[in-house]
Amino acid sequence: MVAATERVFAKIPGTVHPSSDGQIYLKSGYNIINQGLKNAKWTNVTANDVPGSKNQTYGDTAYMYSYGERGGPLATYLVDAAARSNFHLWLNTSVERVVRTGGHATGLDVVPYHSGGYSGRVNLTPVTGRVIISAGSFGTPKLLFRSKSSLFVLQKDLTQESRWDWSHGSASDCQYQYRCVPDDQLYAVDQFTGRIQFGRSSERM
Repeated sequence: MVAATERVFAKIPGTVHPSSDGQIYLKSGYNIINQGLKNAKWTNVTANDVPGSKNQTYGDTAYMYSYGERGGPLATYLVDAAARSNFHLWLNTSVERVVRTGGHATGLDVVPYHSGGYSGRVNLTPVTGRVIISAGSFGTPKLLFRSKSSLFVLQKDLTQESRWDWSHGSASDCQYQYRCVPDDQLYAVDQFTGRIQFGRSSERM
């Protein structure tokens, strides 16, 4: 993971000086907060330089900017991908679910959310086809739930062997955590005791 993280930051370096002249502008709000946190004995850091320092630290916002312009994946990875002869960019199209057979993804169901978008099923290359899901902290779980896979299984009480049944419960039950698990198998780690539990899941989505 360390090597992969270093490759990402080498390609998309974060900076707290996004402007081309290296100056930080409009700091009046930051200066007010800075004084309060400083008086409370918090430490001012450059977050990307000390990613492990998360206790009572603060600093300027890090941006994915290069040469005074917003960069990020669109200015880096997308540019590299667009140079490939077999790359196609579909705009105005949303992925509804990942279609799979057993533990293998076989296609994607897509719908248009604006004119010009695509609708239907996109079949992956058999055996070697792959799907990379990168829809953010909200979009990714939503897509996995829609895909009706057992990647996510809820367990109401991690300290007991009872199974969570999706036909029960209410909105308040959503406070319980989810875990990434293989097909048809429940894998949970009790956050208090550290005990690992296994078992069959009764998934209903």
